[in-house]
Amino acid sequence: MLLLVDSDLSRAQSVAENIRMRIEETVIRSTMGVSFNFTVSVGAVLYDGHPDYQRFLDAADSALYAAKNNGRNNVYMG
Repeated sequence: MLLLVDSDLSRAQSVAENIRMRIEETVIRSTMGVSFNFTVSVGAVLYDGHPDYQRFLDAADSALYAAKNNGRNNVYMG
């Protein structure tokens, strides 16, 4: 989970996409010399100020599942 303070949807999408691309480009090498990489799906929402934080977390979780169901390795703005 990543929380951005004083951000808007456009900035959040930019940050999430940057993280996604950097992870996708990272190559990891094992001690045995095997190289591999991985990807990440990101779901993002804006906090609407409602005092029920669970509602906010549920919305973020739904956005993450939408990203995964949309082909993985992508950013979904909920």
